[in-house]
Amino acid sequence: MKNRRALSTLVGAVFFIIAASSTVAYVSYSMNVIDNFSQSVIIKESIDEARNSESFEITDAIISNNKFDLTVQNTGKLPVKLTKLWVENTTDTTWNATRFIIDQTIPPSGSVSGIGQSISLYAVDTQAYSLSLISERGNSKTFSFNSVPDQSISINLHAAPENIANGFSTTLFMTVTNDLPTETTLLNVVPQLTMSGAASPVCDTSSSPSSKPALKRGESVIFKWSCTITGSASQSSTFTASIVNGIPGNDASVTVTIQDVLLALESGTSLESLGFTIPSVSPDILIIHQETTNTPNGEYQLSSGSADSTGLTVDLDQNNMQFISNNKTSTISIPAGNWNTSLTYLSSPLDSSINTSILTNGMIFHFEDNTDPHPNSSTGTSCDNEISADIPTGTNSPLWTSNSGAYSSGGYTFDGNDYISINVSTSCNDLDNGPNSSAGWFNVDSTGANGRQVILRAEESNPGTEFYEIVFDKSGTVGTLHFRFDSTEGKIIDCNITNVTTDEWHHFVAVREDSENCTLYLDGDGMIDTDQDTSNPNNTILTVNGNWLIGANPNTQGGQINEFFEGQIDSIMHWEEYALTSSEALALYDTKYGDGAHVVDYTIETVDTSGQKTTIYSQSNVAMEFIDPLQDLTDFYTSGNITAAMGAIDLVNERLLFTINFVEGLGIDVRIDDSDLTNPLTSFVKLPMPSTTFPGYFSYDTSSGNYQIKVANTGSVGAFFTISGIRGVFDATETEQAFASIPQYVNGTGTEFSLTDTNDSVYLPPGQSITIEFYPPTTHPSVDGQYGTSITPGDDYNFYIYLSGYDETGRTFFKTIDIGGATVY
Repeated sequence: MKNRRALSTLVGAVFFIIAASSTVAYVSYSMNVIDNFSQSVIIKESIDEARNSESFEITDAIISNNKFDLTVQNTGKLPVKLTKLWVENTTDTTWNATRFIIDQTIPPSGSVSGIGQSISLYAVDTQAYSLSLISERGNSKTFSFNSVPDQSISINLHAAPENIANGFSTTLFMTVTNDLPTETTLLNVVPQLTMSGAASPVCDTSSSPSSKPALKRGESVIFKWSCTITGSASQSSTFTASIVNGIPGNDASVTVTIQDVLLALESGTSLESLGFTIPSVSPDILIIHQETTNTPNGEYQLSSGSADSTGLTVDLDQNNMQFISNNKTSTISIPAGNWNTSLTYLSSPLDSSINTSILTNGMIFHFEDNTDPHPNSSTGTSCDNEISADIPTGTNSPLWTSNSGAYSSGGYTFDGNDYISINVSTSCNDLDNGPNSSAGWFNVDSTGANGRQVILRAEESNPGTEFYEIVFDKSGTVGTLHFRFDSTEGKIIDCNITNVTTDEWHHFVAVREDSENCTLYLDGDGMIDTDQDTSNPNNTILTVNGNWLIGANPNTQGGQINEFFEGQIDSIMHWEEYALTSSEALALYDTKYGDGAHVVDYTIETVDTSGQKTTIYSQSNVAMEFIDPLQDLTDFYTSGNITAAMGAIDLVNERLLFTINFVEGLGIDVRIDDSDLTNPLTSFVKLPMPSTTFPGYFSYDTSSGNYQIKVANTGSVGAFFTISGIRGVFDATETEQAFASIPQYVNGTGTEFSLTDTNDSVYLPPGQSITIEFYPPTTHPSVDGQYGTSITPGDDYNFYIYLSGYDETGRTFFKTIDIGGATVY
């Protein structure tokens, strides 16, 4: 037998070499594959990182020359190359989305305008479009142009003035703001106006301007109409403004009422009652008047003349205020001291982003005063009369102070044995079907008792099983805020937020969407907890017919008030049949119902005869306090001040210009030129006592001889004037001298219209005006100014008008009107 060991060894070696070679080849191949894969991953990650790092925004979008004109800002750190623009006509459904090739590179932090001007597409402003810009890295931005809003936008309507005499005019201001949540430009915004009411208005056939071609997001436009209204006293016209083809119900209304005022100067100074009035305005008090006649740029007049009885409400958040004095050639010296602008105003009940229609079905308690009945509800609606709140006497009465609330507003402190009781109203707070929303501020005392502390709770009086409550469950220096209510069949809905701190103010908004769902917001920062019970979705009723308690549990079923709150509570609000949205909850949290409710910029300037302005005082972001409407949204019962400490100043042929620009905060209505206001006074500026009276806006040219004053009868009865009590008086401010005039004619010239001891004036019907012409003023008032010394041009004078006569019912009247400083030249 032959030995084959050597052969088998050789064969084994060959097979080993083959196997080893195969293994090496496979490993090498695998490593190449892995390397290629790794390179692909790295490249993909690099591309994704570049795509994620790329950032650009459409900062402006208009239609120019019937073509799109987009401005794009590169907000990232990489260059952006825009390659495509997709356009879709969303009005014409037969129009397919079309791609347009563009080639536009934008460097980091750079911007490019005119994108869309070179494409072969013409835009029609009566149609809507959706545009998408695509970058080379695949990122996109979308923008819309709509011919009409596809959802509600902000529309406000104001009238100036809101109370007028028969046959007089008012001006309507419609403000439209594009506050859509998406980047949408509204095209061809056309306003429309409808009218109703017993009075008869005649308005401009179209607004000024008649339309707005494009309204970008965040922009506003003001449309204006002039309307003459006729009718009898107390009749009114209600105007409703909306957008043509807009969302139904997206409108705003204002009511203008005909007011019965006896007599008025054409400047607006009203004779509001029969009797005799002595001027009382001091030279250091400059009244803000509603007239803009003879001011350089339509500012309100500022002078020491008496306020009118008609008055004017200025919507400061919609119309920034400027008021200016008249110029004087001689020097007016003002010593060093405080300059105080006193504004009589009311704050809006809610932020402008919250629909004010909910004021009609809710209650608001700001606790801004502690007078009976207290606390006052502040909605200015029927709920004020239907809702009454009672504070127990003795040991159960919470302590009210003017600055214990959030933002140093009025508020109540509860010591662990106090509460406030609020009656149930079927239209304001009876819960029932829902939805419901409650809100308020609370500050828990860390030293108080642990366990349940009720902020707000209401129960069913019999059998007392259904309830609605906001409770703080305290544990040391933190606790859990609960919003709980009964959903029927013994099931409790509970939304809660944990780790809420004590010894600091917190804001809550509790929303009961329906009988099975709730949402709780805390401090407006997105902390939301929701809960639901779907076991009985058909039940919608929550019966609460006992008292609501603030600061305690009424414990109707047990018969013992307990679970008292310890700390401060402020601004409790509740709305029936309304579910606040997340944005409205945030707006309530951001609203300062106290210090800083309004923020304005305040400037004082001097203006020379050429219009050159010099700033003598300027302060930005001035915080103004919240002034609660206290049940009546037109009851201007108090005022707020803006004070400036100033050095001595001399004015020579210069005016004082005051400017107040609204910056942010709640809406604010300022009342000016209203003599019916006594405490507080109508809005004014108080200066350190000047060396001489500031000139008013009445002037007399001695070379003209006679001068004229127009008077209007804005009452409901006619009147006659008699010569015995009509005088024009110029009282010199720097000497012990005065000059006066007697009237020559009333409503015409010649013997028929002369006013004498034997000839009264012609009849002045209601709603009509006449001109009284006076002889030149002298120290001895006489025909043609023939006796006494003539008035001295260039001196400083206060000018007064004295009127007297009788009306058609036989009543006599006497009235003195302070016109203010007069210029005589």
